[in-house]
Amino acid sequence: MDDTLFESIMNAFAHMDKVEQKNKCANCKTEMEIVNCEYQCGGCGYVAPILTESYDAKDNTIGGTIRISTGSRKGRLYTINGNSSQLVSRGTMVQLLQNQSKYSGSAFPLDVLSSVAQLYVAIQAEYVSRGMEKRFVHRGDIKDGILAALIKFECNRRRMNRKNKDIAAFMGLKSNGFAKGENIVRKLHAKGIINIVVEESPIEGYLERYMETPPFNVPKYKLFIIDIINESERCHMCIKSQISSKIVSCMWLLNEHCHLGLTDVQLEDCTDKTKRNTFIKFYNVIMANLPVFVNIFNKYGIPYTTIPF
Repeated sequence: MDDTLFESIMNAFAHMDKVEQKNKCANCKTEMEIVNCEYQCGGCGYVAPILTESYDAKDNTIGGTIRISTGSRKGRLYTINGNSSQLVSRGTMVQLLQNQSKYSGSAFPLDVLSSVAQLYVAIQAEYVSRGMEKRFVHRGDIKDGILAALIKFECNRRRMNRKNKDIAAFMGLKSNGFAKGENIVRKLHAKGIINIVVEESPIEGYLERYMETPPFNVPKYKLFIIDIINESERCHMCIKSQISSKIVSCMWLLNEHCHLGLTDVQLEDCTDKTKRNTFIKFYNVIMANLPVFVNIFNKYGIPYTTIPF
């Protein structure tokens, strides 16, 4: 862990405490400010550490302790404060932020990671309340698979859908590890052990994320894509293709037919690196079956063919 990651973890803890209103002064209930790894109250002067500096040489994976390996704080150990549930939440957040620092793809929002850490704590708390804590496996790939599934469902809930393969890469999982974790989370939901939305609306979710910026942030473009995909599924076209790939295909269609001016590389960059040889397949199916979709083109005023400038 380096100074940059340490600062991101410290700020994440401050963010989590603010959301949970745990950053209020114990004496006067004023919202405290973070200064040098401490909360300081501007009202009465109360000070509460977020991380307590420690030079203990014990294993840094025990007791919520984290080690700084590079930078100005190299060699120091910091012990995470809090009760048992806070330690699990903060320890989980450290893991997720460490994954974030190593991940080369599009970053996952802090709010998503914070919610996932809290959901994981909620699962453990529910197991404890039911006297089932010894039956909850929470180490290694099983834990990582559960966290991956929680990330997926939390992103879906916020309409920020991410591909399974990208979440698996973020968590350092193989595809089967992700599947096991998702199966566990779905069972936990079915048993009422965790309150989470597992239903998915992949079209709307990917549209919200992929088409939030120009030149695609035009309402009729989103509606056009929804109708095209729904009609293709009604006609059983490319039923094995992923929804995300179909959306990118339709975005390429709009780019070509409405002269939006993007290159295929630029489109890849704003759609989770979806490659041309992936999105061109459904585009070709649409163009080869144009009579099936012509009413949709007419409905939204999208040209049938590409016309040179």
